[in-house]
Amino acid sequence: MTRSKRRIRAAAGLHAAFGMVALADGARANHGTHDTRGGRRGLAGGASGRHANHAVPYGRTRRSPYGRARRGSALLLVVGLLTILAMLGGTFLIISHSHARSTASLTVKHRAEPVARGALERVCDLLKDDLHIGGGNWPYVNVGAGGAGPAERWRRFIDCPSDDIDAHLSSQANAVDSPPGRRLSDVFGTSTTFVDTDDDNAEDAYLIDTGISDVNGRTYHVAVNVVDLSGMLNVSICFDDDQVDTWDYPDYLAPVYIDLQNLIGERILGINAQRQGTAAGSEEPLGIHEQIALHPLSPTGGARPFSVGDEVLLRWLSSSAVVDTSRLYQGLTHNGAELTSAADRALMTTYNASRVVVRRPGTIGGQPFLRRLTLSDIRGSASARDALFGELVAAGAPRTDAAHFVANLWAYLSDYDTSEAFDYSYDHDGNPATLEKVVYGVIDGPVISEAFAMHNPDYNGDTVPGDWVWGAAVEIFNPTSRQISLNNYLFEGGSLGPLNITLAPGARCVLYNWDKETSTPATVADVFDPPPGSNWVQCNWITDFTESTKRLVRNATSVQVRVDSVSADELEYEATNVANDEAETKDARRDDGASRQRCAVAVYDRYEDGSHRLGVANNVDTSDMERDTCYEGFDVDVLHGDPYSLGQLTDIFVTGPDDDGNDLPHQLESSYATSASRGKLNWRSPDLGGGDYADVPWSTVVGELLEQIPGDDTREAPGPAPANTHTRVYGRVNINTAPREVLFRLPFPTYFDLNGNGVDDGSSEPNITTARRNTLCDYILAYRYAAHIGGSRDYMSRAGATGIAGLRGSSNHPGYMTPGELAVPLGDYVVDHFAGLANEGTANYAVAVNLLYTSVANVITTQSDTYAATIRVELRDADDDEQGTWHYLAVIDRGNCYGADDRPAVLLMTEVK
Repeated sequence: MTRSKRRIRAAAGLHAAFGMVALADGARANHGTHDTRGGRRGLAGGASGRHANHAVPYGRTRRSPYGRARRGSALLLVVGLLTILAMLGGTFLIISHSHARSTASLTVKHRAEPVARGALERVCDLLKDDLHIGGGNWPYVNVGAGGAGPAERWRRFIDCPSDDIDAHLSSQANAVDSPPGRRLSDVFGTSTTFVDTDDDNAEDAYLIDTGISDVNGRTYHVAVNVVDLSGMLNVSICFDDDQVDTWDYPDYLAPVYIDLQNLIGERILGINAQRQGTAAGSEEPLGIHEQIALHPLSPTGGARPFSVGDEVLLRWLSSSAVVDTSRLYQGLTHNGAELTSAADRALMTTYNASRVVVRRPGTIGGQPFLRRLTLSDIRGSASARDALFGELVAAGAPRTDAAHFVANLWAYLSDYDTSEAFDYSYDHDGNPATLEKVVYGVIDGPVISEAFAMHNPDYNGDTVPGDWVWGAAVEIFNPTSRQISLNNYLFEGGSLGPLNITLAPGARCVLYNWDKETSTPATVADVFDPPPGSNWVQCNWITDFTESTKRLVRNATSVQVRVDSVSADELEYEATNVANDEAETKDARRDDGASRQRCAVAVYDRYEDGSHRLGVANNVDTSDMERDTCYEGFDVDVLHGDPYSLGQLTDIFVTGPDDDGNDLPHQLESSYATSASRGKLNWRSPDLGGGDYADVPWSTVVGELLEQIPGDDTREAPGPAPANTHTRVYGRVNINTAPREVLFRLPFPTYFDLNGNGVDDGSSEPNITTARRNTLCDYILAYRYAAHIGGSRDYMSRAGATGIAGLRGSSNHPGYMTPGELAVPLGDYVVDHFAGLANEGTANYAVAVNLLYTSVANVITTQSDTYAATIRVELRDADDDEQGTWHYLAVIDRGNCYGADDRPAVLLMTEVK
């Protein structure tokens, strides 16, 4: 049989098989069928009908019907196997296609991650360069490179988002009239395409073409947003300021008192439970400042600061992000609370730090000056005092003011000691060939509050020559809160020591003498009316005012420090106590009302009616004083210990006793009686920055040179001791980068405690309401951005708005040049919004301004070391359509960079989804 015939027969057989099965099935439904041999049979034919249906075609032998059934089963099996093979093949094709796509995707992503890491390296480079590390291997030694002037040197130090300061930083302006809006990081340059890097549905970065492409010609683009973490609230450290007065808080006002609680509400209990390692959070910080805030990288006492890994919850703001496994998430959802909003989370951070380095590191007086001086340095080191003096002069302070401030600061921080002169010698004119001047530190001490003198040439009225009487008295008053012994005090020419006089706070004594040249008996009551009381002490060495001036001095070791004096000129007394002098009685009284705080100023009210108030309160009203423009607020109390805030340094006078014979009260009377500063640090000083500093009041630089908060002594830095320890402080807020919501939560007082009693005394001490605090933030932001506030202040010209000639004229950059500069707009705010404190001459004006600044001085900065970068990488085709997107988060700390070869530490680098 030919091959073709076999094919035909096989096909016919297959066809017949499928046909027979069909016919048999159809026979059950029809009345008959057709016999292949020509006969027609009905179904009633029984067997013959069945045989007819199974005729053997083409001569084949007849087979059993069971054999035909088995042949159909085999066919079904073949079809099933073919189906399975088809399914397996299809699956293989799908998997192969999927693997191909995955391989392509991995290849694409394999290039995306290096793009992100390249962007991170660029950010690290910018942050490192911003430290201006020079040959001295220390930050900011090179800020003067290239002949940079004062404004440029300061610009290179501060961290502020601005095209001309730190272009790599971003920020979001908050609600002042005319600042820039959202500012984007310029890491690789700018573009016209903006994208969202943190998935909060707000465009926050430029999208830049990297020039890197894949095999298909598609290009990678990158967008980077860099934020300063010191512009945010540290969830490991911040707590609340509402209960500061009731807590056993540390000697310093620390970042723990920045108000996190009122941002997150009752969730603060969950935050505390996490960071204290307890089952339930406490309503008080319970040592957070000691266990975490001082050294979050080396916590103690079972404390558990949040991991930098929790930063993902705060920086990646997608609503669908998987973040519910973090400790921070557990804290913020404590007791069933909903997770805080993305906007609120963006205000927080797990880690921020700033170093205590100085702007102008170098060597002063043969000593290295690399970091801020501690208060202990000032107490114990003459070279530290020299360094402080040199920097204050460089910042614009007159040499005399700088010297007095150094001597007074030394006395302010030291134990009360009447035998210590606290003498500071300085080059007063910059000419080493001339003699040095010496100034002496002011301590708690007495003042002369009243002087009396009388002369009667004819006591008996009989015109007998030589018949006369005289009397003289000086009242010494203790205006301080300290008990003062006068054993170390004397009037020139006579000692008070043998008298063993001790004055309680607010007490006074009268030193007096009198004599007569008359044959008629006279008594002391004829000289003093009313006569001497129990607190009067007769001193034979007190004579009349013939010698013109009576000087009270402190007998310190090897020197007599002049404390106060009163002269015949101040009494307008002319008699010389001779028989032929005319009758004369004069009394001069100072304002000794302690609440008015001007006891230290030598301004007198004179009386010629023969009366006196020796030994009792003077009751001198402002209108009675010869100079009724003598401002209140010259408090003479000296701390004699560490302040709780650097803002308290505003209590320190910039004048006082010197080797020219001057004393504090007369220095105040001659130069500061109508000064807004009341003779102390002046936030509105006309003496602006010198050759190495920008044009701001020199007093605003003090906080850049001194450090109050203890630094982290578990992290050492290079450099000569003691510069190698206490180098960084955690949790401080950068006032140049913090948004309004963070500034609002700085620990400003809730009311002006003008009398310092720690109690809100009602209408006499204005409250700082929520609305007023918001307005305060307006002033802070407007000054930062050189913007305009309504109709009251236009900081577009800071000098014009403040009345401080030359202020920020040459350094007209945005931002604060120094933390102390914050006091300038704070003073404007007080004047504009508190009628009772409406001008610089108003009682308690200086107190109110200093209260605001003191409350935040320790917790603010203008220099930062920790940053976060959110990075977006896109793959785009020739039509600029997005083909793939990846997101990354990095946290960077440059606080380890001291040398040219150092690199910022990358604390976190992760892809986020």
